Amino acid sequence: MAKFNYQAKNEKGEFIKGVMEAPSQSQAHKFLADRSFQVVSIKQHRDAWTLEAFLKRFQKPKPTDFNFFIRQLATLLKAGVPILACLEALQEEMQDKVLKNAVDGVYKEVEGGASFSDAIGNYPKVFNNLFLHTVKAGEAIGELDTALLRLADIFEKEYKTKQKIKSALNYPLFVIIVMLGAFVLVITFIIPKFKSLFMSFGADLPLPTKILLGMSDVMTKFWYLVLLVIIGVAIAVHRHYQTHAGRRFWDKLILDTWLVGVFMKQAVFSTFCRLLGIMLRSGVNILPALSLCSEVV
Repeated sequence: MAKFNYQAKNEKGEFIKGVMEAPSQSQAHKFLADRSFQVVSIKQHRDAWTLEAFLKRFQKPKPTDFNFFIRQLATLLKAGVPILACLEALQEEMQDKVLKNAVDGVYKEVEGGASFSDAIGNYPKVFNNLFLHTVKAGEAIGELDTALLRLADIFEKEYKTKQKIKSALNYPLFVIIVMLGAFVLVITFIIPKFKSLFMSFGADLPLPTKILLGMSDVMTKFWYLVLLVIIGVAIAVHRHYQTHAGRRFWDKLILDTWLVGVFMKQAVFSTFCRLLGIMLRSGVNILPALSLCSEVV
């Protein structure tokens, strides 16, 4: 039994809210409606904050397991197996806990009378907007199995593209990390040994040498402040990237970067074409299809 926070109005028009247990969100809605409550909202209840619960918010199913689930579901549906029986059979074989919990919730929603598309809409971290709208279109034209197979194809290609991007960026990233590590090593351990030697010369040192010595003093004496500044900058950049203007700025910077930008443009354009093609073939109209592409790309 899952817990749900609900807000509703009774027969007298009084606003009430509380927490209730039900097998699924649709069952909770039905329970309140049967008792003459006008439901305002129903959301899954969140327990008190814990580290485990916090980490779960960032967990996603493995792409390989997710794609395998989609293909199996499409194959079973194509063979004429009812959706409930498909979900029950696939759930028993799953190893990925995140995907297993989501499919279990979807099964309970469908069992309670909800459509498959409405059920997966309650798990946006597992089934994204592209998946949801393609499934809705597939249900509307009676070709859910075909829509799922197309989704499996595009997710597999997307996964392979991401792996290629990671492989292409591994070497330059490794070089940058090694260069930064070498710089910190020189500043922290090697330059201080030469400082006394330089000072004994008594001569006026060049400006670049003075800057290097100053950086060495800061790194050795105030390393904790440097660490705090680095963490603060990282947090600031991350928060800036979460905003619309910030994301446009950093994405434009990446796309304008030599070599990396060209590669990223080709990868993004390829993803856009595949997304638009699969949605149009699945029956999604051009305007919502373009809107979804703008969210997913």
